[in-house]
Amino acid sequence: MEQKLSEITRDKSKESVYLEQLYDEVREVTKKLHQKLEIKTQELVPHQQERATCHAALDTAVTEAKLLEDSSKRSQEMLISAGKELGSLDDKQSLLRLELTKSEEELSLSKKRIAEARKEVEDCRRRKDFTLGKRF
Repeated sequence: MEQKLSEITRDKSKESVYLEQLYDEVREVTKKLHQKLEIKTQELVPHQQERATCHAALDTAVTEAKLLEDSSKRSQEMLISAGKELGSLDDKQSLLRLELTKSEEELSLSKKRIAEARKEVEDCRRRKDFTLGKRF
């Protein structure tokens, strides 16, 4: 039994040395990997900054595009509304021109009637004066 215990102790000792070596190797590999990771992280920083700058520029461009699109839609709506208003004003102008033409014709006709009426009044006065002149 003692021999067995001695064997086990030796095996344990060997395995401990082997595990220690493995641990040292793993620790060394891990250390190298950490160094590589740190280097890669440092290399990545400028790219992350450039990405952030590009992302901010993209956000700004998207916002500006949206504002321009909204402004364009409002302008288009205003243009359509102005076109409708212009059409309405054109119709109104046509009606007013017709009304003006009728009014001018009525004015001309009224002037002719007034002239005729004045002529009649003048004729009546002459006849009255003529008739009065014959009596005396």
